[in-house]
Amino acid sequence: MDAIKINTGFNNPNLLNYFMTFNDVFSWSVTSGTGLASHSTEQKATGERSLKITNSAYIEENLVINATGKNTGFTLTNTKQICLSFSAYNPTQSATDVTQSLTINLFKDASPFQTFNFTVDEFNKWVSYGQVLTLDAGVYSVTITQNRDLASLINSVSIYLDNFIFSDDKELLGLPTQYTEPIKTPEYVGTYDYNNSNGAISFTGTPIKLLNNGLGVFTDKVYGLTGVADLYNTTTNQFDFSSLNYGDKIDFRYDYILTTSSVNQESRIYLNLAIGSTTPYSINQNTSFFKTAGSHDLSGVTSFIYIGNPETLNFPTELYFTSDANATVELNGFVISVTKR
Repeated sequence: MDAIKINTGFNNPNLLNYFMTFNDVFSWSVTSGTGLASHSTEQKATGERSLKITNSAYIEENLVINATGKNTGFTLTNTKQICLSFSAYNPTQSATDVTQSLTINLFKDASPFQTFNFTVDEFNKWVSYGQVLTLDAGVYSVTITQNRDLASLINSVSIYLDNFIFSDDKELLGLPTQYTEPIKTPEYVGTYDYNNSNGAISFTGTPIKLLNNGLGVFTDKVYGLTGVADLYNTTTNQFDFSSLNYGDKIDFRYDYILTTSSVNQESRIYLNLAIGSTTPYSINQNTSFFKTAGSHDLSGVTSFIYIGNPETLNFPTELYFTSDANATVELNGFVISVTKR
């Protein structure tokens, strides 16, 4: 019989004693195979610990464990409908995801009675499993088998179990809601921080393209949108919005240091969009006016555009600087934040 995925465990009282909550400090016995099992604080669904099982010969042999000297069972005096539920956590093993097969072995009056097989094919999350069975009077106990995998590339594999419950289904409600994939909340915002390690560049009268190599130590694209690795090409020094959609809003925050050469000097940064299309256009990003010559910190300058036409979506965009007198510009970087429509 297979244990199947369920959305949640059972709430009825556990027929198993407190030991099977795995919260005590305890090491289980290995009755077959090579490995170990103990109550661990590394991962836990509830409480202070879970049962960590490690098969050190995962390719060659099954690992069977029991809790020698501890009560891992229950006694029934008449026939009952029983609900089994538990949770499993399958961690990524040495940067590799390993689908694991386990078996809950149920004994009646010290003889093999029923097995519950389940496969843990989700990783780095707790997943609940359950099954309903009818048991008559007898003394029941449990062992656990971590099954081998001849095709595995890893020979030492761990898994965690928790919330192990055998409950009396007095109201004959059966399984709780069978497992369904959770609805993923749509991503509405993604952020891309491109930190530049290039030095200052000089402006001598002709608009200059501002370059960002993205090699600064603070470059961070971890919080970008799923499936959208980049919005800026550090090789061509162009923004690329082709992975976005119509109506998406793009916010920019520019951080740069401007050194002016004269009093009452005006400068600005602007975007050239739809480069290479039949209808290129420009949008001003910031205009600054300085009464004195010298160094000026322009951190936190913000602006936005949105994807409103095929040209903006499908053709590259570049960042430019211009001024009415000579200057140097040191672009520390910029942040791009996308708000999905």
